[in-house]
Amino acid sequence: MAKRNLFTVGVAGLGLAAGVTAERLVLRRARRRGDTESAPEESASRRSGHFVTTDRAELHLVESGEGRPMVLVHGVALSSRCWHNQLADLSLHARVIAYDQRGHGDSDVGRQGLSLGRLGADLNELLEELDLFDAVLVGHSLGGMVALRMLADHPKLAAPGGRVGALALVATSATPAAGRGIPGAKALLAATQPVAGSAAWLASRLPGHTLPRSDMAFVLARMVFGSAPSAANVELTRQITSRIPLGVSAELVLEIMRFDAAATLSAIDLPTTIVVGTHDLMTPVRHARALVSSIPSAELVELPGCGHMPMLERRVEFNSLLRELLER
Repeated sequence: MAKRNLFTVGVAGLGLAAGVTAERLVLRRARRRGDTESAPEESASRRSGHFVTTDRAELHLVESGEGRPMVLVHGVALSSRCWHNQLADLSLHARVIAYDQRGHGDSDVGRQGLSLGRLGADLNELLEELDLFDAVLVGHSLGGMVALRMLADHPKLAAPGGRVGALALVATSATPAAGRGIPGAKALLAATQPVAGSAAWLASRLPGHTLPRSDMAFVLARMVFGSAPSAANVELTRQITSRIPLGVSAELVLEIMRFDAAATLSAIDLPTTIVVGTHDLMTPVRHARALVSSIPSAELVELPGCGHMPMLERRVEFNSLLRELLER
């Protein structure tokens, strides 16, 4: 019996060592691969600032360029840094504004927490604070849900002459928790949500960050990309996500699980571009197709081989889509 236990421990130890070795091998290969993209640099033309919401949250923002406003809303566990390509490239065509959602980047949480309703209110207050009209609103992942929630709560924003003139929904969904397109998904969700909710609630009370500060974080960040990301973009994502408190991500996962804006989509009367990568594992193509079937003026663009981060993975093509939306 003792020999068998020693053998089992030995096999387990070899498995662990092999896993660690494989992790480091993947990391080294990814970081050695020749990349044409470098880490983002701050442009001299960029302007940084902040605004204070009605519940006293101080939100960091950055902008570049002049002209028609384009407001970029990032996803969960990211920040305005993920939009560095758009701030650089689109500033020749628009006034590009990105901000850190509460609890992310250099923004604090405020007094009213992290509900989607509160995040939608933040976006509305930003439009009012900067006195923006006819803005192109670009929401990625959670940011798309925030945009949809804001438009549902404040439909007059999208009226003719209103503050929002066009919409881009990027790698997002109106009903992610329902698992649209998967038979039996609603029943499965109903059975597992109490346990998942408890786990997320517990995680929201734990210290630490969303990604561990180790080589494994790079491997985890790589999973949100498609078939051939640059190591620089994966590393940037790792850096951003590693700063986000675990509690912030966990609370927002709970919000995402409950989110359902399907009934409000038909009322969106805006030029709308929906962008999704064919290799997106977080919000697969079926979610984007459901959006385009429900929003009257929507157009769908599927990016072959792209994952959950089109603004980084497909810089030229993605920015071209946003320029076209500016002109629609």
